[in-house]
Amino acid sequence: LEDGSGTADYGNNVDCEWIIAPAGAPGVSIQFSQFETEQDYDVVRIYECQNEQCPDPVLLAELSGSRSGQRVQTSTGVMRVVLTSDDSVSSGGFSATWGLVSAPCTGMQTLTDQS
Repeated sequence: LEDGSGTADYGNNVDCEWIIAPAGAPGVSIQFSQFETEQDYDVVRIYECQNEQCPDPVLLAELSGSRSGQRVQTSTGVMRVVLTSDDSVSSGGFSATWGLVSAPCTGMQTLTDQS
């Protein structure tokens, strides 16, 4: 997942949103390999949602500045990532990878293949 700016800086007055909702996921995690925004003015907010429409989002993290390596995870299978920038200074943006959070052990599980 990237902010879409490629090798350039992200734009001014940006309001971008991504919904991560893999089918059957018990939770979703995201980790930023590169993260650089204008401190306190350009912000990435990460929300936990109950479904893809995300009518009642729960704010998990509000990230700004230099935050490479930051990891956030949901306890639901849906995550909403929102990048908002102001009308002046921009920066390199972000690049992140996301994945599924493993379900906790809840007793005996029968495995039928190697995946």
